[in-house]
Amino acid sequence: MREAQLHPEFYELQGHVQYVVERIRGKEWSSSCPECGGSPHPGGEWPDRFRMFPAAHSKTGISIGWCRVCGFKWLPDREFKPDPEKLEKWKRERIVEEERRKAEAEQALQLLRDEKKWEFYTGVLDFCDEGRAYWKGAGIVDDLWWREWGLGWDREHEFWVDSDGWKKHTTPTATIAERNLDGEIVNVKHRLINPQPDGVKYRMEYSVGFEPVFIANLQLCNDADWAFLVEGEKKAAVTWLTFDQAKVQAFGLPMSPSLELLEQINAGHICYIPDPDVQPWALKRIKEAYRDRDLKILRLNQKVDDYIQGAGIDRDSFRAIVKQARRV
Repeated sequence: MREAQLHPEFYELQGHVQYVVERIRGKEWSSSCPECGGSPHPGGEWPDRFRMFPAAHSKTGISIGWCRVCGFKWLPDREFKPDPEKLEKWKRERIVEEERRKAEAEQALQLLRDEKKWEFYTGVLDFCDEGRAYWKGAGIVDDLWWREWGLGWDREHEFWVDSDGWKKHTTPTATIAERNLDGEIVNVKHRLINPQPDGVKYRMEYSVGFEPVFIANLQLCNDADWAFLVEGEKKAAVTWLTFDQAKVQAFGLPMSPSLELLEQINAGHICYIPDPDVQPWALKRIKEAYRDRDLKILRLNQKVDDYIQGAGIDRDSFRAIVKQARRV
């Protein structure tokens, strides 16, 4: 992933923040924090603790940056008065960068469609005991679902890691077909059985430049009226299989889903099951995204898939537990 360009209103932060991402086009940017820093997450996601809102899209009416971890707030030294020449240059550069990103994403998507790597990885499970044991241990026992969801295995996947110079890292990986909200496969996610030296445990096959999700009920996709929201693919799969209701959906979200992605989910009735260590800002974002929906939050003392598997929770027991979710 390449860094996005900072909005001109945040020029003062140039060189003080890294891993810049334009979260909502023209409205919100994220990055490391100029005060407390931040590095890529173990899953490979860039740090997004520091949020920047230009004046036109800030609740305060002025340019502002805020860190969700340390609470640091940034305000410009003086009122932003755009230099017409610099602003025009920034707009031209942004158009060029946006066109480049679109071209790279389209190229990656075309490669994905042509290669259909997820089918190859799923096929490996037909003769690989290690891969089959992994998915059965994850709570997805029936190979029907391996094929339905594009789950698979790669015995020896090679990654290049920038660790004191570029080095090759080879490891078995569990693979998952990632989709957009229409159900189209847009990437393949690798869960590294042996994490990289820098701790990264997840890598994507392609760089497509947008957020994919895991969709458990491919018959409904984004047309479900009732949906579970959880973090990650395995949790969504186990949650949906255990609840066992054809009219219900379960979405596996990325670690830090954008507000834009959350708002695109159409369900009118939502049950959010966060991890036990969920951050307050993450809960706040869910509440903000669904303030006009029927939202319930189910807090468990374990990750939902571990809870279900560890306690041997069956369908009726899980449905009873879900009824205890707190309406927001």
